[in-house]
Amino acid sequence: MKRMLLLITLVLLAPATASANPADLFGLGGPSMSRARAGLVIDHDPFAAWRNPSAMGFAPRDEASLVFHHGFVNLSCLGVEESTRPRICAPNILFDGNQDGLVSADSAADHWSPGAMDAPAGIQFGYLRAFGKWLRVGMAFNFPLKRIVLFEQEDAYLPWYVRWKSRSQRIGIYLSGSVRIVDGLYVGLGVSVLARARIELDFSVDAELDGGDITGGDGDSVSADLSINPRNIRADVRPTVSPIAGVTWDLGMLSPKLEGVRIGVVYRHPVILKVDPAVLNLEFNGIVNEVGSLGEVLIPIRTQIVYSAVDFATPRQIAVGLGWDQPRFAFMADITWNQWSKILPNVGRINEELTDLQIGLVDLDAQVLNARQLDSELFRDTVEVRLGGEWRPKGKTLEGKVGGRFRELGTVVRAGYAYEPSFVPDQTALTTFLDNPTHVVSLGTGLWTHDPFGMMGGRISLDVFAQAHILEQRIHVKDPALVGAAELAPGTPMLGEVRSGGVIFVAGASLHLSI
Repeated sequence: MKRMLLLITLVLLAPATASANPADLFGLGGPSMSRARAGLVIDHDPFAAWRNPSAMGFAPRDEASLVFHHGFVNLSCLGVEESTRPRICAPNILFDGNQDGLVSADSAADHWSPGAMDAPAGIQFGYLRAFGKWLRVGMAFNFPLKRIVLFEQEDAYLPWYVRWKSRSQRIGIYLSGSVRIVDGLYVGLGVSVLARARIELDFSVDAELDGGDITGGDGDSVSADLSINPRNIRADVRPTVSPIAGVTWDLGMLSPKLEGVRIGVVYRHPVILKVDPAVLNLEFNGIVNEVGSLGEVLIPIRTQIVYSAVDFATPRQIAVGLGWDQPRFAFMADITWNQWSKILPNVGRINEELTDLQIGLVDLDAQVLNARQLDSELFRDTVEVRLGGEWRPKGKTLEGKVGGRFRELGTVVRAGYAYEPSFVPDQTALTTFLDNPTHVVSLGTGLWTHDPFGMMGGRISLDVFAQAHILEQRIHVKDPALVGAAELAPGTPMLGEVRSGGVIFVAGASLHLSI
């Protein structure tokens, strides 16, 4: 009953507009986020269900955590900033903004500017249950701020940040267990649960055209009365499951002098959420009046367009962690390999073979014009490095009537650094996927004490943290033959280059209970 009351209290403390980011962007858990996600073999809170399930074996008792964080995105100008106050980023990218079939630098409507980026804000909740000395079970949750799932496709020819665009706007569920093999050796298994989407569209369009407008009219346009009926629109969101496995070994089982020296390995299976092929069916019943001596003529036009896309994807990951955990300090280093080369961006693709066009009773070969061409090798594998440390001064004994109930008050200071290489090669062709080598610098501090009401046997910790993701400036120089083409493609930069970079900042606080 005490544990249940504590869990209910944590949930009630959460804001109504709770939100969170996926674990692979900012991390899970206040201590880990304070160290730039370093510490695979050190942290044993409930969020180890994703980081390293085996590390939960070091938890001495039940634990519960609540984390809130918020931030902002400040990305660089894609072209050149004007030397004004405030600085103005002049539109540099061309596209067919006025839908006239042409891309022109002389048309103001054809100058494209990027949309606003949602702020990375969120909440995380986790609970770990300890069963004797041999078994630990943990669960962790992410909740987006404004939505459960954001599925946003992009034109591959327009510049967009594949890592930061919408990955932070998705719910995540992580369930794992850890088993003690012998003292100091633990293995863990778990799953990530994410959502995938399916969309089906079916429209009928009735068009009534005047024969006079077709034969002449004003010479520039055709007038038509349209009746559009969405016969069937269906959106389906389904879960997908991806396994996680880990093993952690404390070398203290070899010698007491090595106690606290830990090594571990974690495997995370890739998550590739493909949108089931979506079919757009359109039926045009064109009624043409007063065409010569034929009078009223009904011309049915039927089309079927099939497209596919990747809703969301994370790479296959293999992480190796090394840590030294002592009562007054801890140091840790992690290396993670990310198999980005097997990941496709979430860009819609038209299936030309399944695209049909029929006018009357005549089947026509439908040709998809200006279909987006993607390179065979879009992304490349990366290896990221994370370093972190903690300083844990001895707690101060509290006295007096109130202080005696809390018993002790202690502090923790944390810091971390990570380097994340870019998985996107130079964008010299028509596509403009943007990603940057990123330096992550994080700091955090915390206070801990004991439960004054005697409901818990362990500590209560309140931690605050801040992260700065510094995106290195990068310039993608386009092939001059593409920029100087007679017919400009959407996404063409007038300067012949696209620049990217900026800073993403995240700060937050966490409450941790050792029950």
